[in-house]
Amino acid sequence: MATSKKEFRSVNLQGNEIQDVVIENLSSDPSGSSSGRLYYNTTDNKLKFYNGTSFAEVGSGGSGVSVSSASFNTSNGVLTLTMSDSSTVTVDLDNRYLLNLEADTTPVLGGNLDANNKKIESIDLLNLRSTPTNSLTNIGDINYNTSYDTLEIKNDIGEILLGQTTEIHVTNQTGGALSSGVAVYKSGVVSGKISIGYMLADGTIAAKDYLGITTESIAKSGDGKVIRFGRLDNFDTSSYSVNDTLYLSSSSYGGFTTTQPTGSNVAIATATVLTSATSGSIWVNANNIDLNVSGGGSGEANVQVDWTETDTNSDAFILNKPTLAASATTDTTNASNISSGTLNALRLPSAIDATKIANGSISNAEFQYLNGVNSDIQPQLNTKMGSLVDDTNPYLGGNLNCDGYEIIHPALIDWDTNNPSPITGLGEMSYDTSYDTLRLYNDTGKIHYIGQNQDIVLNSSTAVTVGQCVSLNGVTVSGIAQYEKFIADGTKNAKDFVGLAITTIGSGNGKILRYGYLSGVNTSSFSVGDKLYPSTSSAGNLTNTQPTGSNVALCVATVVTSATSGTILVHANNIDLNASGGSSVTVDSTLSTTSTNAVQNQAITNEINTKQDTITGSTDITLNQLTTNSNIIVKEDQDMSIILGRLRIDSRFSDTWNLSHYDLPSNSQYQFSGNLNTLFLNGALYVRLQAGGNTIASVVSNGIEFQSGNNYYLRNNANLFYGSNTNDQTPSATATSYYAVFGNNTVTNSDIYSYTTPTSSSNTGIKLLKAGKYKVSYTLNWNNNSYTNRINYFSRIVKHSSAITPTETEFVGTRSFGYSRDASYAKYATTTCVTVIDVAANEYIKCKTVVAKNDSSFDDNFDGVIYYQYSSIVIEYLGSF
Repeated sequence: MATSKKEFRSVNLQGNEIQDVVIENLSSDPSGSSSGRLYYNTTDNKLKFYNGTSFAEVGSGGSGVSVSSASFNTSNGVLTLTMSDSSTVTVDLDNRYLLNLEADTTPVLGGNLDANNKKIESIDLLNLRSTPTNSLTNIGDINYNTSYDTLEIKNDIGEILLGQTTEIHVTNQTGGALSSGVAVYKSGVVSGKISIGYMLADGTIAAKDYLGITTESIAKSGDGKVIRFGRLDNFDTSSYSVNDTLYLSSSSYGGFTTTQPTGSNVAIATATVLTSATSGSIWVNANNIDLNVSGGGSGEANVQVDWTETDTNSDAFILNKPTLAASATTDTTNASNISSGTLNALRLPSAIDATKIANGSISNAEFQYLNGVNSDIQPQLNTKMGSLVDDTNPYLGGNLNCDGYEIIHPALIDWDTNNPSPITGLGEMSYDTSYDTLRLYNDTGKIHYIGQNQDIVLNSSTAVTVGQCVSLNGVTVSGIAQYEKFIADGTKNAKDFVGLAITTIGSGNGKILRYGYLSGVNTSSFSVGDKLYPSTSSAGNLTNTQPTGSNVALCVATVVTSATSGTILVHANNIDLNASGGSSVTVDSTLSTTSTNAVQNQAITNEINTKQDTITGSTDITLNQLTTNSNIIVKEDQDMSIILGRLRIDSRFSDTWNLSHYDLPSNSQYQFSGNLNTLFLNGALYVRLQAGGNTIASVVSNGIEFQSGNNYYLRNNANLFYGSNTNDQTPSATATSYYAVFGNNTVTNSDIYSYTTPTSSSNTGIKLLKAGKYKVSYTLNWNNNSYTNRINYFSRIVKHSSAITPTETEFVGTRSFGYSRDASYAKYATTTCVTVIDVAANEYIKCKTVVAKNDSSFDDNFDGVIYYQYSSIVIEYLGSF
């Protein structure tokens, strides 16, 4: 066992080693130490020495503090050291880590450039690679699509073609999830976003509210996208053929059909099939034009005239316009018209356009860049590139100022979608995650959402403020169409309406919004979801009341927020919901719809443009030349009378048709063919044709006589028996059956009914004198005054006749069950039944109630039970059978 030996004097080893030495182990600093004392701290596992003041870690320079970690900020060049005592030391390297980096006028990236959430400012031109090598994988990725010659951007559901795709950000408030690829309509506005629901083209949803097709599955109460225009992939087209036109389905919510809906259904052609596959593609062109002129509002019209046009008047509303061919001759003596051959260099003009050189791909501006070059360009570029080293992963430490130069051939632009900087300057652009599209700050001071906004530059003829309505006035200034304030009083044509002013425009040119969200509009007098129309009394202004009559009714916007500086969704269109004009269209019979005469074509066009295709008000119409398949359509809630020869048909609210003879003498006949549901003749007779066949009715002196077989039955209000009891009736307490007595009865036709008080005898009750079909309705009310009796009972219709005396026969389907207990519980009960029965002549029918004897917990008699007042029976003779 090792023992310690204390030495009280210094030991000089004369340069020799101390081998296999263990330093003194202590768990904490010892007290009363001398400078230089050394020990190993077993708590923090460090070798420490006494510096005369305290124990310090060996290697800390005597201070006892060491470096724990280090970090470097590449954006400002600051190095930060974190010490063992949690203090920090910072060193500003003043961007010295960027030494040897020289200005390069044509830098080439060796890898992806990470902008580090910084801007790339003052870009003169952004030239995307025409043959990109990378695919779109992340949200915000953008490249150039050579197949469609446009920019393509990746959003949260796929790729969209900028300028060729219009999508809308919507919210699903249907109460359930919405699938991808279904047709939807705008049902309202929720939290500043358009709310959608399944579209059905059966006429219950107006054509003007159709929105487009979902591009993704949208959860209940979630947000998503709806495409209005452009290519939609991953759409099941396996049941269609290429080039099929898809219409909105009138029977399947959100579905499609290749057959155009007809009649009162809405016919909207909304897409074309591009590829036929389970994961196919369609080209969407959502519109609000109902080809059937239905479902879109009062008076919507769709007029199509197919002819050959020779009139070159641009105002003519003509389809199938032919292509005008032009011919020209070559002047070989004029240098400007030489088409072939060799031209002497001396005859070349000065200042030749650069597009006439080589393949014509170089502009004059690009060609002028050669001005001032005094030697070969490539060696000069090589010299500049001498010290530039390719960086496969460059990283910006600050904003990149292009100083007017271009960034060309980027394979992909990956926009920051986590924390994009706000855009406030002209030309700034970033990715908006709320609308899933690029946003651009333009010269209007508003943010333009690319692919979701449609605006146009027009010239001002009068000052307008933001949100005011404008229309074309037929004037152009320096090649730009001019506008004026629009008023919907009928003096302006709906087809000239353009949209709403994006900003206040005094003079010169300004931007007009056709589609998209517009902020800064005073909507304080409107409510969220209000539909806005151009005013009929104040030019340029909006109203939430739809104009009527001869005024123009254009639904051009929807209120998103109600405020002094509110927001609206502009959806400008040229569909006049009133189809403004007169009450009829008159075309000279000498004018032909296939005419090639310019004057005739113009006359017909002007007539169609100024008239509507509906007739309103109280108007007599004489139709002398109705052809096969002609239809007369009466709008719901409208009355109309039609006189066809001597037959008069009256419509009352479109759900009842009354037929009567118009100046028709006795012994004349009506003939009805097919399945006729309901019919009133002279207000009294009711006819139902059963299963086809013909029925002939003659007008006789006392009514109508029918001359057909067993395919109808009649109802005459005079052929009724009505009975009731106004006083309570008490069956015998020990009885098990009871016949209802209808002391107050009315027989309206003694040739059909007679009445005696019903008993168990065979010749009592309601005698039916005529064989046939009878409709029987009875209601019996019961009151239990007993505190002990509980009974079940059945009421039914039974019959007696001499042939079956004394046996009673129950009519099938007439039984009704009742139950009553005592005054403390189920005191009242009712038995009721409505049925149709077949009865032979001179049979008696009566209403019989029998106690049910099938449960020992119930009594088997009527003790305490009263046949209550206001019970009743109605028997109606329906005719022979």
